[in-house]
Amino acid sequence: MISSSTDVQDRIHAGLRLSLIRPITDNDAQPLLNLLNDAIKAYEADPKQAEQLIASARGTCPPNMPPHEYAAWIIASSTILNLDEFLSRN
Repeated sequence: MISSSTDVQDRIHAGLRLSLIRPITDNDAQPLLNLLNDAIKAYEADPKQAEQLIASARGTCPPNMPPHEYAAWIIASSTILNLDEFLSRN
């Protein structure tokens, strides 16, 4: 998702579109955008927790992205992969 664009909204739409294999509306993306923004704030306030999440996900933070933002994208990605619509396709 993070390599698809530099625009947050575009990244979310790309991740949802690839995972759900259907057109994405702003209503689909808004809850994920809210989650991402909340996670960015939380990890910015607690950088150690962001580093721990990145390590537990066996991730490597891209050089152009701060760890608190990368950790928030891990949360957003995990959320997409746990959507009922992703897990149980018709």
